[in-house]
Amino acid sequence: MSADPHRRSGTASGPAPIPEHKNLTGNNCSLLAGHREQLLWLAREFGRPTIAVTVDAPYDQLVLRNYARPDEQRVPEDFLRTAHRLARDARPLLEAEGFDEIRHYRTGS
Repeated sequence: MSADPHRRSGTASGPAPIPEHKNLTGNNCSLLAGHREQLLWLAREFGRPTIAVTVDAPYDQLVLRNYARPDEQRVPEDFLRTAHRLARDARPLLEAEGFDEIRHYRTGS
């Protein structure tokens, strides 16, 4: 019987550690606390630090950029509005959620 090449090694007590010289990067838009909680848990399971990065773009700038996209790549405006609000509302919660570092960037004006 051969080993499953997609199965990560580890023990019943947890996953195998990631070597110190390796980074674990998760790139996503986690607008809901429950989603971020899962990512924080995963990073802790692997013993990796967590860094939240927020980008504060003015809503009108997002709308203009969205309309500049080809029709098939545009995001519905109601979703864009909701995502912008959720991102703004999540920002003050990140520290209490347990991120090791929070980086905040602002674009445009």
